Amino acid sequence: MRVGFFLGYGPQARYGTEGLGRYLGGLIKGFTSEGIPVTLAAPIWSKKSLEELFIELDIPIDAVNFVFNAKGEPFVWRVYKWLVLKERKRRSGMLALLTKILGEIVIRFTRTSTISFGKYLPLYILLFLLSLILFIPAVILLGIYYLVSKVLNVARGKTSHLKKGSIKEDEDSSFLEVFHVMTNVVVEQLVEVANKQDCCDIWYVPSSFWPQVNDLKKTVVINVPDVVTSVYAGEFANVVGSHKNTSEVKKTIEGGKYFITYSEYIRKSVVIGDFGKRADCVVAVPHVNNSSKPFIATNNERAKDLNTPAEFDAELSQKMLKKMICKSCPPYYAKRMNFEDVHYLFYASQVRPHKNIITLLRAYEYLLRERNINVKLFLTGVVNPNEYSDVTAYIYEHGLEHDVLSFSGVPASTLAALYKCADLVVNPSLYEGGFPFTLGEGMSVGTPSVMARSPFVIETLEVAGLHDATFDPYNWEDLAAKIEYWLPRRQELYDLELPFYQEQEKRTPDVVARDYLKTFEYFLELDSKRA
Repeated sequence: MRVGFFLGYGPQARYGTEGLGRYLGGLIKGFTSEGIPVTLAAPIWSKKSLEELFIELDIPIDAVNFVFNAKGEPFVWRVYKWLVLKERKRRSGMLALLTKILGEIVIRFTRTSTISFGKYLPLYILLFLLSLILFIPAVILLGIYYLVSKVLNVARGKTSHLKKGSIKEDEDSSFLEVFHVMTNVVVEQLVEVANKQDCCDIWYVPSSFWPQVNDLKKTVVINVPDVVTSVYAGEFANVVGSHKNTSEVKKTIEGGKYFITYSEYIRKSVVIGDFGKRADCVVAVPHVNNSSKPFIATNNERAKDLNTPAEFDAELSQKMLKKMICKSCPPYYAKRMNFEDVHYLFYASQVRPHKNIITLLRAYEYLLRERNINVKLFLTGVVNPNEYSDVTAYIYEHGLEHDVLSFSGVPASTLAALYKCADLVVNPSLYEGGFPFTLGEGMSVGTPSVMARSPFVIETLEVAGLHDATFDPYNWEDLAAKIEYWLPRRQELYDLELPFYQEQEKRTPDVVARDYLKTFEYFLELDSKRA
């Protein structure tokens, strides 16, 4: 069997710094280790990010056959980057020359006027007249430049999240329409290119944002992680693009035949229940266990860079964190932080409405100020005073900017170090597509978790008898009580969760890949019967 991955993500996707990349990388590793030929179809703008992901996860580039929609980025995207995202090379040659000439003129004027002002007076008058002749056109050009700059600054302000890979509130989404149209056209092109290739027997689509995939000629299996924007429609109402994304997800699922989910909950309640898909055409495959250990088990270039022995220990993690720059506070504050002594809670997640971070902040503030528990809270979502969100507003309105620190866009090695050095991992999320990655990412390097009782945690963690490690996601006091109880008993909590994690740990990339292959074989057989 030959397996194809179809990715239609926009140019804002950063595979190497997101859970999406780790998930894809784990599957690709599993397939290639089983000797399965893998093709990866993606827009050309994803090439660099995918290469970075392969390097980060130690996957040979030549292990996969890449199919791109074009040889170069679309012209409109290059213009968009140049004008709106301000991604352009420094053109300092002309500016440096003009500066040098101006400096030379000033030096010569200073020298000649000091020697004899009257002797050089005719030259000064001539230069003055030339300046007057050039003055009016220069003023006009400067005025045009000023107006254009104003327009572009507005555009950059409205689309800066595209560069950062996040979505924020915005009253005017007109600038985003160009982006959406361009992305849709590129995905359509990619479908056409993929249909001309005889590179795979089945296409696996790891997300459900692209209705165009239903036009692929081979058997198509669509992953449905969740439809969270529909479940929390009110919370996502002011998030730019959420309505469009929800509409596209619904079209994709409605037009699809075969589906994979991460949990029985999504399989039964969403794909079968909400969309009425046939039960035999939807299979739940729990995702791979995300282990943080390989990224700080050194024996790699980072150990040499940090002058640390090639062994797995806290010292390496602390050195990694010392090199990191905090995104939500003055850089000097993070640079001077002693990670050998600092104690902190940790939650790795984007800042999105269903992640329930406000509940976590309320619990944390109570512990810090009312219970005098001296710990910090580290996040990986974007918390920036220049970008409004409810989370950012809460932090700055309550004076927590030096206690709640954001380390966004960190590579896998730094993320692993953050897990390793944390006192406790906290996951307050209300809704995920399957069992959250955070427990495995923390437990793999010795850090236990407390988790909100979302449907998927109840489905797995509570069934395993770990009710004491969970909390009511709508009750910040319950969360605060769990954190306060388990902080001084973290080893006890680790021992309590260890048997459950050891079972989760068995879901290695190879094991999950075999589960997917069995599912693909089943769908291929089903498709041949339906043909």
